Order: sequence, then C-alpha cells, then structure tokens
Amino acid sequence: MIFFLYGPDDYRRLRRKQELFRELKKKYPELTAERFDLATIEGGAGFEGFAKGQSLFSEKRLAILEGVYELESKSAKELFEPLVERKDLAVIISEKEKPLKTIEFLAKLPTAEKFEHLAGAEWLSCARKLAKEEGAEFTPGALRLLSGLYEKNSFGLATELEKLSALGKTIEEKDVEGLGLEKAVEYWPLLNSLKSANLGARLWALKKLSDQNEQAAKTFNILSAGNKQKAAEFAAYDLLIKSGKLDYEEALLALAIA
Repeated sequence: MIFFLYGPDDYRRLRRKQELFRELKKKYPELTAERFDLATIEGGAGFEGFAKGQSLFSEKRLAILEGVYELESKSAKELFEPLVERKDLAVIISEKEKPLKTIEFLAKLPTAEKFEHLAGAEWLSCARKLAKEEGAEFTPGALRLLSGLYEKNSFGLATELEKLSALGKTIEEKDVEGLGLEKAVEYWPLLNSLKSANLGARLWALKKLSDQNEQAAKTFNILSAGNKQKAAEFAAYDLLIKSGKLDYEEALLALAIA
C-alpha cells in the first residue's frame, strides 16, 4: 500500500504524515518502520532491500520515503507499481510538487491526498482548529487578522499560535497588531510596481522585495528581459555587476530612482 501526500502546504502535509504513522503504529504495534532518502545511492539500495526482505520480528513494515522525484522516471515507475497491492508493506511518500508523468498514477490512488494552500473560509477554519489545539483563545476579529497575515504560510501560523498561547489570555486585535507583522505581498504585483511612474511606489516595492528576502539577481534579470525601452541601461548595469563594480541591489536601487 502506498500513501501519497502532495501539495504546497508543507505543514498540513507533514501533520498528515505524522498522523498516518501513529495510525499504523496503533493498528500494528510491532510495525517495523524505517526512513529512506532515495536521492542517495545508499537510500535507494536500502529501500529496495527493505521492500524485498522480511522482518524477523514483524509481518508489517513501513517505509517513509524522501527524494522520490530524484529517481529516474522509468525506475520510479518500476519500483512503485508493484508496491500498490502489497499488504505487508506500507509506504508513505510526501512531496511538494505533483508527481512526474510516469508515476502520476500515485495521485490517483484512493490513499492519495492533495494539500493545496487553503483560502477564505477554509483557511479561517483551519486557523481556528490550530488555535484550539494550542489552547490559544482569540476574538473573531483577531483570528481573522492573524490568519490573513499568515495566508499560504501554515508553518508560520502554527509557530505564532504556539507563542501566543503562552500569553494565557484571550487574544484581541490590538495584540495581533502589536506583533508588528505585515502581510506578504505577491511577487509579481511588486515587480509591476517597480515599473510604476511613481517614485514612491517603486521605492516601496523595492523595500518590500528586500524585506521578503527575494533575490535581487532574479528581480534584475526578470525586469531586464521584459523592458526593451531600458535595454541599454540594463546592459550597462549588467556589465558593471559582472565586473564586480556593482551588486544587484545597488543596480535595482539606481534603476528605481532614475
């Protein structure tokens, strides 16, 4: 049997993986469990041996796999297809991206689960559930504010809830505002703001990109590729960067204030 968990919501996916392990351990107390990183030669060989072998102490075995997408497509298909119907061996695979074409059958298994980022009422409901688990009490407005600040960042929300639960009181909106948190801004709207005719908008976008640890080199290269009017300017800055006379951050600032 293969449990295939995939999707960008790392925190919820991790929790489900941990939950599956507990369920299997409860059902089969003598379960033999091991982890394998298939991105390494040792991990791949270890898993193949584990899958083919038999435990002296338990009839049921569990393999928790990492690095599955590092396998060659053909070998991945040949490896996993026979395991789907196995009763003595359970496999848990957890990946951020959707499966490669040759093993996309994994996503169609009845034991497959997809973990997309939640939004709207679903995300608020998830935040409410996590807050309850941490023993943190919120006013409705405070929880909406906090969940909005951590949208698409469930790990960040869980960490903040753990800290806030230690306050031992009902969290109000002013408490959340006092954390000094700002909602992350999407990358592409910020990139478009760098092209604004308004100097303030360009400088604000540049600061937000820096605050969010976006790579200056990536931003510079994307802007240069889509700005034919300033192609000569970008080329000149690119030459200065590559000759060590300027860095990408300085080039972006110069372009923003020009």
